[in-house]
Amino acid sequence: MIPQNMNVISGTTKVVALLGHPVAHSLSPAMHNPAFAAAGLDFCYVVLDVRPEEIGAAIRGVRALNFAGINVTVPHKQAVSPLLDELTEEARAIGAVNTAANRDGRWVGTNTDATGFRRLLEQHGLYRKDMKAVMLGAGGAARAGLYVLGQVAREVVVANRTVPRAEELLRTLAPYQGTGRWLTSPLDRQSLAAHMEDADLLVNTTSVGMYPNDELCPLPAGVQIPSHCAVVDMVYAPPKTRLLELAERSGARTVGGRDMLLFQAVEAFQFWTGLEPELRVMDSALGKAS
Repeated sequence: MIPQNMNVISGTTKVVALLGHPVAHSLSPAMHNPAFAAAGLDFCYVVLDVRPEEIGAAIRGVRALNFAGINVTVPHKQAVSPLLDELTEEARAIGAVNTAANRDGRWVGTNTDATGFRRLLEQHGLYRKDMKAVMLGAGGAARAGLYVLGQVAREVVVANRTVPRAEELLRTLAPYQGTGRWLTSPLDRQSLAAHMEDADLLVNTTSVGMYPNDELCPLPAGVQIPSHCAVVDMVYAPPKTRLLELAERSGARTVGGRDMLLFQAVEAFQFWTGLEPELRVMDSALGKAS
């Protein structure tokens, strides 16, 4: 018997695939397939484990097989960009692609980490021009974070263990800087304690605290989180990280990485289909799978 929330796969079914290595742990099929079914779309979502040296062949394959779209995850987000026909402004700015759509044979790449992060902030009332944001990390997720925050915040502090990497991030995204000030900081107790005193938002873009190392916290010991400072952790496993536990004890508002995962998936669905998915369906499916 076929579950009610699944489509019947036929010769007309359009395929969307996740390309990554590894991908067996992905929650994306659990979100997208029920959403396709709820929208009445003859689509299916699959995961494909693609080794780094095979990404070029994989893109040629999805072109030849006329897939409707793809998601791209580590380690392919940068490598896939030159293999596509066109990139959105978000993808060009961030220097990485996590979603691409087949537009009549022309493949257009975007980055829904940025648009998903912006939607998350808007949903929780945290997308404000007068805020000061402190961002932990200067890797791939930080590029999306700075792209979004840097256009509206009055001040963004990028704290990283290696300050030159944070400085390079600021230089790379400088063309997209709004009217606010951008600063870098070492990721140490004294420096962060000073920046956190008047911070309105703290965002963790690192993988510190992710399962199976969920006993770790990206914030140095001794740094206090003010109760007026909201905290967003992009890590979604576990649902409540040590950072979020610390923030809750301080009385701060918290938003977990599960919301980030959900909203970037919503943006990807819309990019492939042109339709807004039923958020309730995707949220419920993600809850059951995680």
